[in-house]
Amino acid sequence: MQMKMSKWFSLGVGVYVILTIIDGFLEGFYYQSPSTWRTLMGVRVVKNFNPGEFNFSLLITWKTLIYFIVIMLIWMALYGFMDYMLKVNKKNG
Repeated sequence: MQMKMSKWFSLGVGVYVILTIIDGFLEGFYYQSPSTWRTLMGVRVVKNFNPGEFNFSLLITWKTLIYFIVIMLIWMALYGFMDYMLKVNKKNG
């Protein structure tokens, strides 16, 4: 059970990170401000007008939490189904 949980967690985190990056790019294009983009875990990096100066603000919103929970549930369902199919195939074979 421990191994399955770590698989679910790692896959959930991977997909979550990818979706967050995609969401950040889409948000940047939507607001037409390339100076603001979303990075991992909902951290918003705002680049000021003077170069070299960065303003970091941690922003973990409800959207990122909902993303994480939904993706975890999807991966848990997929892995449960795959484990079930493998067990059925082993019994038949």
